[in-house]
Amino acid sequence: MKTNLNRISTAFFIFLVLLVTVNVVVPQERSARQMVADGKGTIEVGREKMDLHSVVVKLMEDGQVEFILVSDITFFLKGTYVENDKGQQEIDVKITGGATGGGVQGIGKILLRDDGKSISRLALEGASNTSERKVKVSFVAQ
Repeated sequence: MKTNLNRISTAFFIFLVLLVTVNVVVPQERSARQMVADGKGTIEVGREKMDLHSVVVKLMEDGQVEFILVSDITFFLKGTYVENDKGQQEIDVKITGGATGGGVQGIGKILLRDDGKSISRLALEGASNTSERKVKVSFVAQ
């Protein structure tokens, strides 16, 4: 029962974040892709390790990417992306910041399912600009 309540709460929170994002942010080009996935993963910041429950990835037409990582707390990251030469199922990511001024710098990959429209896996590695703590994100969608 507690697990179902947690999943419902997580899904409701993601819905609210998306609703606020759509209503507050200037509308993006039609070709922007937004993907939401529930699953299991971890976020490691220095020696701290948190479970990762959900991921929202928004790929904009201009090569920008935004991440919302839902854990016990929510992380916001941004960066750039290019689709890998191996096909549209693999996207290379460069993290250039976050919601705060300090942000995170790093690299990573988004692996898509065969349909090319939904997340299969996410892997990011980098370091905090302010504290030099290592940051690592790994996620596998359900």
